[in-house]
Amino acid sequence: MSNIPDSLMFTANHTWVRDEGGLVTVGLTDYIVQDLSDVVLVKVPEEGRTVRVGETICVVESTEATHEVYSPFSGEVIGTNVSLEAYADWVNHSPYDQGWLFRIKPMDGAPTLNLLAAAEYERLVG
Repeated sequence: MSNIPDSLMFTANHTWVRDEGGLVTVGLTDYIVQDLSDVVLVKVPEEGRTVRVGETICVVESTEATHEVYSPFSGEVIGTNVSLEAYADWVNHSPYDQGWLFRIKPMDGAPTLNLLAAAEYERLVG
């Protein structure tokens, strides 16, 4: 089984969420990255874009498949990992660090996707 960091929250759609004091950073889990195989293209959202929970926000293409990433929150995109344009393979090699996808400032009181603790996510993919 892949390494699942205890410090993160997860969605059933195989994204991880790191709370950074009112902002959240989002990326793909090691589980889905292994399934995708070699990532060759990441289409990150535009900064300043307003998104709704569950909306497709990012697309990751690999040699095996295309994976749509859904926004776990409603809010504003306040940052993207533009380095992935040149280094898409960071998603494969460092999904919880260099391979992060985007940052969102969630809207106060807005609904979120159901977030899972590491142990719950491990049971889901186990």
